[in-house]
Amino acid sequence: YGYNRQGQSAILGFVPYELSELRLTFLRDNIDKDKQPEHAMDAFKTTRKVGKLNIRLGEEDLSNTLNLELAAKKIERKADNFHLRDASPNVKVEIKRDVLETNLKYDVDFASLHNQIGAGFEKDKHDGKRYIKQGSNWVFNGYRFADVRNDKFMLFDTLAYKFNEANEASLALKYEEQRSKLNGIDTKFFVKNSIAPNTTRKLFRQIYGEDVSDKIKKDAFSASLKYKFTPNDKDSYFAKLESLSRLPSNMERFNTLYGAGDNGWIANPNLDPQRHNRAVLGFKFGSQFYKEYLNSLQNKDAFSFGGHFIADSVKNLIIFDRRHSKAAMPLNKNAVISRNVDAT
Repeated sequence: YGYNRQGQSAILGFVPYELSELRLTFLRDNIDKDKQPEHAMDAFKTTRKVGKLNIRLGEEDLSNTLNLELAAKKIERKADNFHLRDASPNVKVEIKRDVLETNLKYDVDFASLHNQIGAGFEKDKHDGKRYIKQGSNWVFNGYRFADVRNDKFMLFDTLAYKFNEANEASLALKYEEQRSKLNGIDTKFFVKNSIAPNTTRKLFRQIYGEDVSDKIKKDAFSASLKYKFTPNDKDSYFAKLESLSRLPSNMERFNTLYGAGDNGWIANPNLDPQRHNRAVLGFKFGSQFYKEYLNSLQNKDAFSFGGHFIADSVKNLIIFDRRHSKAAMPLNKNAVISRNVDAT
């Protein structure tokens, strides 16, 4: 085990006048020679780059403020079984992901009411290919991610009402719609066994017994009702009733790397969003001398602690499982799959 890691970051801010602010952030994270003996390959090169622009127009206290955020993320990973170990035949996987995000939100106060309304958009391009070396040539023999394209739209609103300095109630709503396209679903790749699936579409059909469209649309709606009691600046208590929905990730829906034997990893592109219907009780309190972690008065009894209790009923919980197939064909017989279950 072990790896080499180095990174850089920079933040540039500009405040032309009190009602506007610009902030530019850049982050680069580089991981080399990541030894992973528990897997068939080592990630010998991983690079992450993130750039973000934040623009504020209006009051700094969010009483009448427009905030715009633009972000670009670029991730590249190269893994193989020959840089950090000796294995045959030589195999490599190359993954590229580009994400563009933008969201616009407006905050405004009306007496004791505060409202935040906003919208967002995310464009995600995710491609991952595996190659096997035959002679002096590299041959494409499977997708990790079959040239996936996701477009996600978001609308959200949070309305908070302050009865007095100690009591506040809020209602938050969020709607998301994701449209996915698998550009590589019918692209053929090399397979040694002539009866084995040689496209991602055929692979999905073999594992899940149904055809998969190259265009998939999913949506999710979430709501949260919260009451918060703050008797002083050290103590707070809250109660929440929530129905939260989560769209599946690319790893849960679109990972399609079949195994050489019975141990592939083929996710389910038709997963339903995961929903949590739950009640939450939480608290936090501290002594009068406590300020914050590592910043309290010396030689005083300064402490703070908190916790929460959750009762949760989950519909369409997304889990990873094994296929446990009894089919005669050994390929992907015990592959990792993803599926929905209900849980409490």
